[in-house]
Amino acid sequence: MISATSNEILYTSGLNNPSVLGDFGVNWNQLPYIFDGAKRDRYAWTADIITGGPSLYYSTAGLEYIRGNIEASMMRSTAKNGEAGLLPGGIPPGREFERNPKDTMFKVLSANYSLYLILAIYDFWFYTGDDSLIYNYWEQIRGCLKYMEGLVNDNFLIAAEGMTG
Repeated sequence: MISATSNEILYTSGLNNPSVLGDFGVNWNQLPYIFDGAKRDRYAWTADIITGGPSLYYSTAGLEYIRGNIEASMMRSTAKNGEAGLLPGGIPPGREFERNPKDTMFKVLSANYSLYLILAIYDFWFYTGDDSLIYNYWEQIRGCLKYMEGLVNDNFLIAAEGMTG
């Protein structure tokens, strides 16, 4: 039994059935995800794959979790049809992929997270030999690289500022 009080009972539950998960903002996930650590942000960040992925490749081989992070992020990509655009920094659990990605508080699009996602796809291919992610999301990858090309400065480095950085 868990309860929260503040001069009165605000919440109480026996935590004995799955319906209480919605009380804590944890919905069902359409795909399996990796959540790195106990940051309590409840988002599957692409950087989580960079740190958690190698452990899975060499231990339990829970490849579906790595693939789930990648696919969920790619489904939210603004870089479609090879048009320049950034890739999402992550995905909130329980995300309805049919919803417009702009219809949410979750709008983290940055150069570093976009490149993390491309690196995660490369790592997935490197460790598994499964190139289906590259084929399935080539237009998003190409669009992201096209966007990054526009950020290259005179020193041949990516220079991003503000929220993009």
